[in-house]
Amino acid sequence: KDDGITPSALDDFATDTNVVDRDAEIFTGRLSWDYAPADNPLLDLSVLAYVNTLDITEDRVFDARADTTKYDTFGFEAVNRSEFDIGLPINLVYGVEIVRDEQTGTRNGADKLQFPDASITSYAGFAEATINVTPELAIMPGVRVDRFELNPSGALADRNETEFLPRIGFSWRPVKGVQIYGNAARAFR
Repeated sequence: KDDGITPSALDDFATDTNVVDRDAEIFTGRLSWDYAPADNPLLDLSVLAYVNTLDITEDRVFDARADTTKYDTFGFEAVNRSEFDIGLPINLVYGVEIVRDEQTGTRNGADKLQFPDASITSYAGFAEATINVTPELAIMPGVRVDRFELNPSGALADRNETEFLPRIGFSWRPVKGVQIYGNAARAFR
C-alpha cells in the first residue's frame, strides 16, 4: 500500500495545482506446481498461475478532481520438458501461456478519455528441441505461435493478430571451455 501527497506526474515538481492525494494498493498472488517423477524422462511439468492488481485513487487537492485507475493481470503457463532418444538424444521443451491484462480508469466518475478501458489477452504455444548431433554439436529448432486480442472501449477498434514464429539455433563446443552459439528467429511485437 502506498498513500501520500505527491505531484500527479512523477517527473514534475509539486505546485499548488498538480498535487494529488494518492492511494495505491497492490496485490500479487502466485500458485505453482511442479511434477517430475524420477522414473519418467518424458514428464517434468511446471504449472504457474498468477495475478497482479494495482488500484490507484488520486484526488487533486486544489479542485477535488477524482481519478481512479485499475490494472489487473491474470496469467497461466504450463511447461513440460521431455528427454528421449531416437538414435540421437533429444531434449524437448513445450508449453502454453495465457495472459490477460485489463485496465479501467475514471475521472470524476466518468470514463477517462486519455486512459480508455481496455483488455488484451495473449495466447502462446511453443516447442523447442535440443538435438545432440554429436557430443560437441547441438541443433535447436523451435516454433512459437502467438495470438493477442486487444479490446479497447469507445471509438478505438479491436485488434487481433496471430503469428507463427520459427527459430533455429546451434551450439558447438570445439574444445573444452569454449562454446560457439548462433540463433536465428522471427520475432513478434
